[in-house]
Amino acid sequence: MRRVAVLARFQLKEMVRSLAIAAPLAITVALYWIFFEFPGDVDYFAATGGFALLVASLVTTLLLAGQANRMSNTPVVARLPHRSELLGAIVASTLVVAAVMAGVYTGLALGQAKVAMTLANLVVIAPRWFTLAALFATIGLQLSRLISRGGSHLVAFGLLALFATVFEQQGVLLRGDFAWLARAAAAIGSPIMATLREPVAPLALARYGSTLLLMGVYAIGLFALAAWLFRRKDLLWVD
Repeated sequence: MRRVAVLARFQLKEMVRSLAIAAPLAITVALYWIFFEFPGDVDYFAATGGFALLVASLVTTLLLAGQANRMSNTPVVARLPHRSELLGAIVASTLVVAAVMAGVYTGLALGQAKVAMTLANLVVIAPRWFTLAALFATIGLQLSRLISRGGSHLVAFGLLALFATVFEQQGVLLRGDFAWLARAAAAIGSPIMATLREPVAPLALARYGSTLLLMGVYAIGLFALAAWLFRRKDLLWVD
């Protein structure tokens, strides 16, 4: 854990120094201005904030993975007992950035009086946002060249695009021959949609705790796959 923490701190410093941190910040602020042109309730805040964080987390992971996929990191990876520690550091760094972006999003909404919230609401929202950020951090690993073997990142991009298309055209597909595909996509994506849409209430965590647990299983599975792909990969570093 100490090595992961040290690597994460180093990655975050490099990200700030290269000004790459501007990307998730710009995404968060831009989505806030789009979603909060008018005031909304706490359920709307939880859903839009969760979406902003998952996009920011995905982009942050891709930036950190690209930053790690450089020739200058050869000595670092060579000295690690387990390559998965580098991936763990990337996810940890992404979660730190996501926490900062969550603070930015919340600060903007409260500072401009766009939403009224209590401390209890924030306590309920925090695990939802954390789980979404963790899941999309591991999805970002699958989309990165860092862990890609045999073009697996292109396969991941294709699957993600297919999933988004099927989910968007679900109503049409359910009336045709591909209803099974629409139902499969709905089943896979249901925990994410439930997390975004679930009303915020003091006892809400007990109601959708199983959904968050399932998303955690998704994240662990995707991280395990990334670690397996990266474990024996022949590294061709980018200058």
